[in-house]
Amino acid sequence: YIEHRLKCVGWTGNPKFDQRVYTVLFEASGGVPRRINQICNRLMLLGAVWVGLMVADRLVAPIGGLIDAADKVRAGDLDVRVVETGGDEELKTLSRAFNRMTSQLAGQRRDLIDANRAIDERRRFTEAVLAGVSAGVIGHDQFSL
Repeated sequence: YIEHRLKCVGWTGNPKFDQRVYTVLFEASGGVPRRINQICNRLMLLGAVWVGLMVADRLVAPIGGLIDAADKVRAGDLDVRVVETGGDEELKTLSRAFNRMTSQLAGQRRDLIDANRAIDERRRFTEAVLAGVSAGVIGHDQFSL
């Protein structure tokens, strides 16, 4: 009965089922076709859910890595990178964009720190020069008294 029903939906014998499967199904259903269908339907549903969970896990793992990396960036670690491997092209693109973004942010932060250092050095030099000036400077133009 089971093989007949499978052939009705295009099964050609692949995958091949172990004889024990038929025995277990017969014992669980008492050989009643309606019960066999119910058990097989539930097994197919279970298989679909299992495959769905596997696919979801493949998608969630890289996204979880991106979330962890984003938390590190939020905490100030701009040297964090995510792995760009995996089968999904969209996730690879997202990972590359994330890595490019953190590289650019790290470079901009370095540039800002360097510019701040240069400004600080100029300020200290100006303060040192002005501290050595003992007399004041008076401005005068042609209209002054």
